[in-house]
Amino acid sequence: AIAAATRARRGGAARFLSAGYRPPFAWWEALEALRMTLLCGVVVVVGVAAEEAETARREALGAPDAEAVALYGSVARLLVAVPLQAVWALATAYLRPLEAVPDGVAMVWLQGSLLLVLVGALVQRLTGALLGPGAQAGNAYEGA
Repeated sequence: AIAAATRARRGGAARFLSAGYRPPFAWWEALEALRMTLLCGVVVVVGVAAEEAETARREALGAPDAEAVALYGSVARLLVAVPLQAVWALATAYLRPLEAVPDGVAMVWLQGSLLLVLVGALVQRLTGALLGPGAQAGNAYEGA
């Protein structure tokens, strides 16, 4: 009886992590934490590694360009973050882990919004790469 009461108390201390999720998805919060770690940590590591590789390549060619290397690193980061977020948004929409429908709709809406922000950043960085350095400087409405 004492062991059962101790187990019940331990389970209650972390119950807030699974509150709001449907019973088969009580572990979803742990996956959310993993997703955030991947988006924040792994994406940064990928970008740094890409920047270092591009710097070495450009130095071997004798043309180190800090702006191009930074662009290369940020595009590499976004090329990892966009598919990761897309898979997560689709999984959230398909599996519907939350019990309350309005909460689930808000979660899918926010996941989709983050995906759009990441895609927009990728398009902006790639557009800058295609137009060349300094092409986006200045006011777009100047002289209009």
